Amino acid sequence: MKNFIDTINYCGLRDLGFIGPKFMWIYQCADGMQIRERLDRAMATSEWIDLFPAANLYHLTSSVSDHSPLVLFMTRTKRRNMKTKKPFKFEAMWLRDRRCEEIVHEAWEEGKVTNIENLLGSCLEKSRVRLESWNKTEFGHVGRKVTELQKRLEWLELQPSSPDINCELMSTRVELNR
Repeated sequence: MKNFIDTINYCGLRDLGFIGPKFMWIYQCADGMQIRERLDRAMATSEWIDLFPAANLYHLTSSVSDHSPLVLFMTRTKRRNMKTKKPFKFEAMWLRDRRCEEIVHEAWEEGKVTNIENLLGSCLEKSRVRLESWNKTEFGHVGRKVTELQKRLEWLELQPSSPDINCELMSTRVELNR
């Protein structure tokens, strides 16, 4: 360990810190107790930090693993009054509904006759519009529910380990993976 610390110091690396739950790894013992550790870190030189002053390391929560993921955002400052279009995300849960294939097929057929010059773009755009509309009417605010559950999971991971907290952690993970 001394050699590792010496190397970090020699290279002039600094810990970037993090946003989110403190512990990245949670091990559930057979007796109901938990071992929680912060295993992962992001380090950078002062020069790198000067180049990317708005970079943030996030500790995310995971409902399927005992090891939580990290994500490094190279954040840019946002311009005021600039609306950014939310990117389209295909939801895996849609595939459980037989109507999903029908919606995509109908949208694709409509897209094929709408814009011959940009056939693929037209078909994809028609599919996006139809799927987003169908999602809103059929499933409501699933994204909001997922976000609430992820925040709950993050809060639970910050709590001292206890049988009640461990049970709540498990049920929240199950709910997130439905």
